[in-house]
Amino acid sequence: MRLRLISFAICPYVHRTRILLDQKGVAYDTDYIDLDQKPSWFLDRVPTGKVPALFVGNETLFESNVINEYLDDTTAPALLPTEPLTRAREKAWIAYSDGLLLSLFRALKAESSTEYDKHKTALLNGIAGIEDFVTNRTRNGFQLGAFEIAVAPLLFRIAQVPDLRNALWSRIDESSTLGRWSRYLIEHTAVTNSVPADFVARFTEFFDLTAQGNSRSVQGNRRHGVAS
Repeated sequence: MRLRLISFAICPYVHRTRILLDQKGVAYDTDYIDLDQKPSWFLDRVPTGKVPALFVGNETLFESNVINEYLDDTTAPALLPTEPLTRAREKAWIAYSDGLLLSLFRALKAESSTEYDKHKTALLNGIAGIEDFVTNRTRNGFQLGAFEIAVAPLLFRIAQVPDLRNALWSRIDESSTLGRWSRYLIEHTAVTNSVPADFVARFTEFFDLTAQGNSRSVQGNRRHGVAS
């Protein structure tokens, strides 16, 4: 049964699922939709009206963490641990990363520099908060696990915004475990190859990054329909 992934081109939650599918070599089709003009077939099957959604035959899954856990359970090799406590701990940190994506989105749609700085600070503090977990899980080297797949779209997008990218490297030492792990994810081929070829242009246009420049006073809270 061929899978069908419903996507919005710059959605970080869809990016999570595409990384997992591509990393595991699972065949799937992608349908891109306009979130301002959602097709009726999509709304008929997806009760949240948000992406990502995964059509598995006549069944519909939504929410990226649910979709990725299903895919991990049904395709080898498994990325999530099998031991219950270890598995639960990793899922807890994946849920934590959802909050980091929300801080990024809030920063990029902020309507004043004060609001932007507040959300940027929350984002950077949040990333610093994963350092101990990352250090412990990478003692035997870096790998693209379930947690990494959840965080990679966040770091990849930060790298596209000069002010946030500079702030990130000012906050964490690039030579530290967290810094090297972050660079590993930003540059991993499974991450970079799982976005459309025109991703940077689309991302820049969506958040009006060119007009706003590096001194952020972001506008444009005009989009909706992207979910975790």
